[in-house]
Amino acid sequence: MDDAPAPAGAGRTRRAGRIGLLVLLLVGLAATLRTPAAPAPADAPPTAFSAVRATTHVEAVAARPRTPGSAGHAATREYLVRTLDDLGWSVRVDDGVGWSATAMQGTQRGGRVANVVATLPGTDPTGTVVLAAHYDTVAGSPGAGDDGIGIATVLEAARALTAGPRPRNDVTVLVTDGEERGLLGAEEYTRRQPADARPTVVLNHEARGNGGIPVTFRISSPNAGLVGVLSGVPGTTADSFTQTAFELLPNDTDFRRLTEAGMHAADTAIAGGGAYYHSPLDTPDRLDTASLQRMGETTLAAAQRFSSADLAELGSGGDDVVVTLPWGPVHYPRPLEIALTALLAAVTGALAARRIRDGAASAGCLAASGGISIAVAAAAAGAAFVPWWLALRIAPGQASAVLREPYLPVPYQVAAAAAAVAVLLAAYPPVRRRVGPAAFATGALLAVTVTALAALPFLGVATVLVLPALPAAIAALVVDLLPTDRRGWRTPVTLAGTVPAVVVLVPAAVASFDAGLLTGAPLAGGVRRGAVRAGAAARRRRRRAVAAAARRDRRRGGRARGRGGRRLGQPRRRHPAAAGTTALRAERGHRCRRVGVAARPPPRPGAAPC
Repeated sequence: MDDAPAPAGAGRTRRAGRIGLLVLLLVGLAATLRTPAAPAPADAPPTAFSAVRATTHVEAVAARPRTPGSAGHAATREYLVRTLDDLGWSVRVDDGVGWSATAMQGTQRGGRVANVVATLPGTDPTGTVVLAAHYDTVAGSPGAGDDGIGIATVLEAARALTAGPRPRNDVTVLVTDGEERGLLGAEEYTRRQPADARPTVVLNHEARGNGGIPVTFRISSPNAGLVGVLSGVPGTTADSFTQTAFELLPNDTDFRRLTEAGMHAADTAIAGGGAYYHSPLDTPDRLDTASLQRMGETTLAAAQRFSSADLAELGSGGDDVVVTLPWGPVHYPRPLEIALTALLAAVTGALAARRIRDGAASAGCLAASGGISIAVAAAAAGAAFVPWWLALRIAPGQASAVLREPYLPVPYQVAAAAAAVAVLLAAYPPVRRRVGPAAFATGALLAVTVTALAALPFLGVATVLVLPALPAAIAALVVDLLPTDRRGWRTPVTLAGTVPAVVVLVPAAVASFDAGLLTGAPLAGGVRRGAVRAGAAARRRRRRAVAAAARRDRRRGGRARGRGGRRLGQPRRRHPAAAGTTALRAERGHRCRRVGVAARPPPRPGAAPC
C-alpha cells in the first residue's frame, strides 16, 4: 500500500477552495442584511414622512370592515374628506357607477362607487401627479394592510407636500371605491377624465399582507422616464421580472384601469405576512410600521421629484429593464438586455466548444449535464415546499384561510431553505463522480443560457439569469485559458466570477419569501377557476345547441335527438336498480331541475319551493 503524502499543491487547492466558500457565504450574508426603516416619530419635521403620524390614519379607517354600503365604508369616506379638507386641498366625492372591463356570461358587472378626489394646484403645471389607494375592503376584514397602508401613505404624503413649497405640477390624492369588486372606482375615475388631459403619473399603493419590503412590481410602458426617476429615489425596490410574473396571477389592481386610460403609473405593494391578507386579523396593531415608513418615504420622495419634473417628457423614451441590487435599482435599455444575453450565449458556446475540443467533455455529456442540472434545480425547488406541505398534513389549522400561508412563517422559511440546500449538497457528489465537475458546470451554464434565450420575449426575465451567469461563464473561460504556470489563479478567478451570482441570487431568494411559501397557489386557483368557467361555458353551449336543434326539428315536423340517438324529452334508459329514483341538482341562480324517471311527489301544503 502506498502511504505517500498528497502533493502540497492539492492541499493548497483544497485550502483555497474552503476560503473561497467562506468568502461567498460572507458575501451572501452581507448582501441580504438590510436595516429596516425606523418609524419616524410624531415630532419629525413637518416636511418629512412619519409612520407614527400615518398610523393614526390606519387606526381611524381600519377599526372595522369597509365593505361598500356599510357604516364603516361611509365613515371612512367622511374621514378622508375631512382630513384632506383640513389640509386645504380642493376635495370632491365623485358618485357614479363603475363597470368591470370584461363581460362574462353575457352580463356586465357594475356597482355604485364614490371616489374621494382631492387636488393641490401646481404653480406651473405640465401634468398631474396622482397618489392613489382604495378604501373599500372585502367582507369581514378591517383592511389595515389592504389598503389601510395605502390610505395612510397618501394622506401623510399629502400633509408633507402641503407643509413644503408649492409644487410645480398639480398633485391629486385619489382614493378609489369598489376596487375589491372589480376595480370599479378606477374605471369610473378614468371615464371622467377629458380626452385632452395633460400627462398624468399615478403612484398606486397596494398590499397582499401586512409587512415586508414595498416593491414596485409594475410600471407602465414605455417606462424609461418613470424608471429613471424612481431609480434615483432612496429605498426604491423595483424589478422588471415581477411584472411578468404578476401577469400570470389572477390578481389585479387599479393600476390596470389607470394605464388602460393612457396614464403613466407605478404599482407598489407589500406582500409579507400574507396569512393576514383579506382576513379579520388584518388589524392596525399587526401592520408593520417599518413597512409603512419605507413605503411612505419612497412615495413622498417620488412625488416630490415627479411634481417638479416636466411630465410631458415621460413618454418619449422606450422600455428599460430594472433590477434591484443590494445597493439600489439598476436600469438599462432593453437592447442591452438582448446584447448581454447574446454575449452569454457566445461565451458559453466558446466554453463548451473548448472543453469538447480538449476532451474534457463530449457533446452528449454536456447535454446530459444540462438536463441533470435542471432536474436537480427542480428537485431542490420541490423540496423547499415539503416542510410546509408536511406541516399542513399534520395540523391544517395553522394555515390562513385565503392564501394558505403560515402565521409564523420564519421556521418554515428556514426549513424550506435547508431542504433545498440539502438536496443540492446530496445531489452534487454523485453527479460530480458521474460527469465530472467541469462538464457539470458547463452543462448547467448551457441550460441557463438556453432558458435566457427562450425568455427574451419577456421584459426583464432574461436579466434574472444573465446577471449571475455571465460573470461565471467568463470566469470559467478565463480559467480554461490560463497557462500552466498560472494555475494558482484558478481559485481567485472562479471566486470573482461567482461573487456576482451570490450578490444577485441570495437576496432575491430571501426577498421571494415575502411572496409566500405557496406562491403557486394563486396561479393554481386561477387555473381551477378558469377550468370551472370553461366547463360551465361548454355545458351552456351544448344546451343551446340542443335547443336550437329542437327548434329546427319542430319546424320540420319531427323531434330533435340528443346524445345516444334518443329523442329530446324521452327518458334515458337507466339500470333497473336506479328506477324510481329522483335527484335534484342545484344550479346558479337558485334554479333546480329534476332528472330521473319517476314522477316527483306533490309538495306538502305550505312547503317552500325548490
